[in-house]
Amino acid sequence: MDFFGIGIQEFILIAVIALLVLGPERLPEAAAQAGRLVRELRRYATNVTSQFSGDLEEIRRELELTRQELARTREQVERETTPVTSRLSETADILSGRAEGQAPAAPADGQAEPAPKGDGAGR
Repeated sequence: MDFFGIGIQEFILIAVIALLVLGPERLPEAAAQAGRLVRELRRYATNVTSQFSGDLEEIRRELELTRQELARTREQVERETTPVTSRLSETADILSGRAEGQAPAAPADGQAEPAPKGDGAGR
């Protein structure tokens, strides 16, 4: 038997000391108070554990909702930025072709490129 980490020998020693200190007339009342105290402590521990578990479950739910919202936001950002990044990539390809001395390719959307700025004097 192991009650609160106290074995049989320790329990008997505590009972003998309590009998000597309290006497036979006060020992039953002290044992009843100890029993009530243990019952209250167990009830308190159960309530704290239950409340902690409830709070933890609420935090888990909130984290899951936040995760789902972040996933939706990420997908939306990807949908909205894909055309822009594609266009930027195409523009970078066109510009890198010019830098290498190649003839510029026509833009993918069919629009003509703007004419280079200058005064036409050939400076």
